Amino acid sequence: MKYTLLQLHWIYLLVGCLFLCPAYAWCTTSILSLKVQNKVEPLAVEDKHPVFSWQMQSDEVGQKQTAYRIVVTRKSDNRVVWDSRKVDSDISTQIKYMGVALQAEMAYDWNLTVWDAQGKSYTASSFFETGLMNPHISAWDGAEWIGSKELILDAAATNYFMISTRFKLLKGDRASFILGANDFRLIDSFQNADNLQGENYVRVELDLSGVGSAQGAALHIYRVGYAKSDRADIPFLTVSAEKYPETNINSLFTSDNKNTEHTITVKVESSNLTFTIDGKALTTTAASGNTPARFNVGPWGDTHDQNTLPHLASIGFAAMPDCEVRYSGYRVQNCGRSEDNVTFDKQHYNIFETLPNVRVEGDDILVRNDTEKMTIGYADPSHGALTMLRSSFSTRNGKKMTRAKLYVTAMGAYELFMNGNRVGEDWFAPGNSQYREVLGYYAYDVTDRLAEGDNCIAARLNPGWYTGYMTFTMPNFNFFGDHEALLARLVISYEDGSEQVVVTDKDTWKIYKEGPVRSGSFFHGERYDANREPAVEGWTTTSYNDSAWGQPDIIQKRDWIHFDIVSRYDDPVRVREVLTARQVMPVHSADKHTYVYDMGVNMVGVPSVTIPAGWLKKGDIVIMRYAEQLYPGLKGDDAWYIGEYGKKGRNIAGRPLHETMRAALVSDFYIAKDDGEVTIRPSTTYRGYQYIQITLPSHSGALPVSSVKGLVLSSDNLPSGKYEAVTADGRTGKLVNQLFRNIQRSQMGNFFTIPTDCPQRNERMGWTGDAQAYTRTATYNSDVQNFFRQWMVTLRADQGVGSATEAPGGIGSTVPTYNLADDTTFADGTTWAAAVCMVPWQLYIQYGNKQVIEENMEAMMDWLNGMDFYDFSETYPHLSSKASGLSDWLAMDPNTPADLVNNAIYMYMMEVTACMADAIGRADYAELLRERHALVKEEWNKAYVDEATGKTKNVDGKLVHSQSSYATPLNFNCFSDRNKARAEAYLAELAANPSASGLGDASYPAYTITTGFSGTPNILPALSRSGHVKEAYRMFTCTDFTSWLYPVTKGATSIWERWNGYEVAFAKGHSNAMNSFNHFALGAVGQWMYEYQLGITSDYGQGEAGYKHFVLQPSAGADYLSLAGSYVSCYGVIHSAWTADGKGTLTGYRATVPANTTATLYLPVSESVSDCKEIKGVKFIRKSSRNGIPVAVYELESGSFEFLVQGGQVEVR
Repeated sequence: MKYTLLQLHWIYLLVGCLFLCPAYAWCTTSILSLKVQNKVEPLAVEDKHPVFSWQMQSDEVGQKQTAYRIVVTRKSDNRVVWDSRKVDSDISTQIKYMGVALQAEMAYDWNLTVWDAQGKSYTASSFFETGLMNPHISAWDGAEWIGSKELILDAAATNYFMISTRFKLLKGDRASFILGANDFRLIDSFQNADNLQGENYVRVELDLSGVGSAQGAALHIYRVGYAKSDRADIPFLTVSAEKYPETNINSLFTSDNKNTEHTITVKVESSNLTFTIDGKALTTTAASGNTPARFNVGPWGDTHDQNTLPHLASIGFAAMPDCEVRYSGYRVQNCGRSEDNVTFDKQHYNIFETLPNVRVEGDDILVRNDTEKMTIGYADPSHGALTMLRSSFSTRNGKKMTRAKLYVTAMGAYELFMNGNRVGEDWFAPGNSQYREVLGYYAYDVTDRLAEGDNCIAARLNPGWYTGYMTFTMPNFNFFGDHEALLARLVISYEDGSEQVVVTDKDTWKIYKEGPVRSGSFFHGERYDANREPAVEGWTTTSYNDSAWGQPDIIQKRDWIHFDIVSRYDDPVRVREVLTARQVMPVHSADKHTYVYDMGVNMVGVPSVTIPAGWLKKGDIVIMRYAEQLYPGLKGDDAWYIGEYGKKGRNIAGRPLHETMRAALVSDFYIAKDDGEVTIRPSTTYRGYQYIQITLPSHSGALPVSSVKGLVLSSDNLPSGKYEAVTADGRTGKLVNQLFRNIQRSQMGNFFTIPTDCPQRNERMGWTGDAQAYTRTATYNSDVQNFFRQWMVTLRADQGVGSATEAPGGIGSTVPTYNLADDTTFADGTTWAAAVCMVPWQLYIQYGNKQVIEENMEAMMDWLNGMDFYDFSETYPHLSSKASGLSDWLAMDPNTPADLVNNAIYMYMMEVTACMADAIGRADYAELLRERHALVKEEWNKAYVDEATGKTKNVDGKLVHSQSSYATPLNFNCFSDRNKARAEAYLAELAANPSASGLGDASYPAYTITTGFSGTPNILPALSRSGHVKEAYRMFTCTDFTSWLYPVTKGATSIWERWNGYEVAFAKGHSNAMNSFNHFALGAVGQWMYEYQLGITSDYGQGEAGYKHFVLQPSAGADYLSLAGSYVSCYGVIHSAWTADGKGTLTGYRATVPANTTATLYLPVSESVSDCKEIKGVKFIRKSSRNGIPVAVYELESGSFEFLVQGGQVEVR
């Protein structure tokens, strides 16, 4: 039998409904998904009043809960600590514990009884455990922070550093040293976009031959192999009085001091070199003071927004003809916030011993050349490895173990092992936070990992978000510390009631610093040397001989860090999906050692690459690099691309685009130990990529695609929301379905212990504006309440404290911030700062979560009071002057004033916070906010709306009339009753003709988007709510630039940072300084897809929250023939599916209302429909209108129902 697409949609939905019934009990009721603090069987609850929740599942129409009883029992003695008694209530979420105070480190059982509509009872049970419930280290029973103070150095990945040395001319007039040599990107032409190949280095030369004469001293910088024009015999640049008349170089080197010992320091940051001589800055202008001049030697740019050169790479010396120089105290140092910063000094001088004309003599390096020809030599200074720790212990003889529980955290991140097995599935635990104030920990049940008798516990540390590179601001390097450290506490319980505690300390633990994982960095990648494996084989087991291991150091946190150690609410980063490469791309290196593989989607995570036996040999370095896009220019591409990037142009078509990684190296290295099969899987880094480039030095030919896998990492589970459309033209449906998948892909990739952006480049920060705009969409895609609850902990820790001149309560544009102390300023940028209210609001209305309101109410009020403190002007004292800064970011139409939309969202935050205040019984706050809201609304309409025309304007009266100037205020209920209808009409007109914006002096295609971060989440809801469904659908299905579908037509598999990211990357005058291809913010349209197309929403306008009762109002448009989807609410799966005639008229609708919930259906019908049928569970109420369209209103009980709109009636099945 063949089915039409429409029939298949109904079958899909029906099957989904059938699966609501347990497989073992056809058409019965069950209680499941028992949770405490929104988790199944949590191990470290620290809330005094945790909340309980569960779901009723049933296919019986109208089935519901009428009462419940919770009995909580302490496992240690089976004493009841809370008996709720029978509570007549149909609520099954957010039930607050109200029993005896919970005790730390205690296990509790809870038994649930639920009564249904017929009085029948059902039982279920679960358990939870409490955590330490003490934020101080005293709770860890003497555990110490252990690690290593021995710094490591990965020269290839070091792009922010200083080299300093003392030097003395013993003979001749010139001294010269080498850095940035042998960079792997420049040795192989396939590794760079300039097709460079060969020797490369930067050589710094001090020429003092002219000292004492008019010529004077000169500092030459030679650049070799960085660009095709580089010359080894001609300086790239020279600092001298001739070149820079105002330079101070001749005051630094004089006749009197020429032959005395000097100290020179070169600092490298973002491709720029600066110098100090004897502690004084080398300058080129008199106005520079003691600020050193910056000399850019990078061919690709001079900021952190571009790929950087030089990296430290190999270092060495040039022996100048007939010269002898003694170097002393030569060292390499970390920069930024590093305190213990020397990574290379005299203990590593042995690398110079084989260099020509170089001799190491104790603490000195003697460079002597008696010939007339310069010699150069350099070597790799890399050394060390990530910290490995282990401890052996024995359980108590003659005692039977009953339980073992492990508490762990780190300054950095940890991988944990016990008796040869990995503990947990976590990556990069304990996750990101504002470490100045808060450090999280996780707990693990390791009972099944423990053995009677001898045991081993082990850990490998990596930088995580604590040390190393973080954010694009280079001076944030090593912001929180220089050294990673572990804190662990294992509690073993015995049958007789006794306990044994094993903790981290320097006496019973050992450390090793020469393991195979040589370095790891989120930005730069991982270096793994398999030749180091034999020394640590079995290191996590009791049989391993650790006699070569040393004693760990005690690591102290910095004096300005005073974190509380608390249990995290969220789930750690884990592998959520395993992908296999789809294809080998056609372009490869000429020697066939390097191939590019397509993972099919723009994923976030790490590869797992299997190299067959015989493909490698000992010492081979496998290089893996990553990209989100490939350069265009192959046959069939646009002619301009072919000319620019093809064989007759730059000859890089089909190769990976590395520019968007900016200053992040994003490269992994694996050094082979033999020719055996090996699987390479980095564990200390991650990145966003669709394409992986793999270089195999000893093999020609591509790997099988089955050997190239990708481990998708995220804090978020695989998305549970569904959406599948069919359109008459076929193409549009495929595009919108791909858009939906792209939204979910970018959410997975960027929900990484905090809501980040740009998982590929040197950023990955918690931008508050992105979260503010996107949170509602996120709640539809998956359960994110614990994820955002955890992020709000960090947001509160970062909230401004004010000063003598500034109000407290400010919220910055990123969370966490990198400040040494509490922020005393009050930040502008309301669209960003509003996350403090918007995130709790969305968690409340979507999940009914009042706990997050209670935790954040004071923070919300502090921010709102701070906004009120700063009067906009004497004319508008209730508007806020803190409404400049970030607003409609990346808008195509830049003419919307920041204060217009920022004061609009400020107004709306008062409205929703008042609702939240009501929800937790703070009527005083609610009343205050509503009074302020009324005053602000009145002033806003006077300030920004022309009284005569109703068009938007700025405060000086200049016409604005842009999409964002209507979309945001309409969606945020800012227009007065008089102005609202006109604003709705104007928005609809601007949707159809965006070129009419402002004075009409810009041209945009019809139905394209001109909004930015403020307007984009709001424009389609504002149109749909006002009945302009046609315009909303036309905008949504538009494929012109700019539109949501435009990137999809370009092959996007994730949401882009810029609407035209592809053109920004490759068109004439291209720039990738800010061009991420994985950035969830513009995916906020997902809210509209769920709420207005599928029609699933809570009636938050009427104060409802959490989907105990919800609204269904499907909406057809464009040439859609059908749409089917679902949302997993706290009460169960809500299904919604409809068919249409392809012209915007709904012809059928099917919905599933989960057990123990009800819904109001607003079914779109024509005015001619007069006969609305009823069946059991479906009650017709009336004909009405909602969101500007005629509807038939039904009240639905739980169950699955189908509505057929035929002629003048609605038939119900």
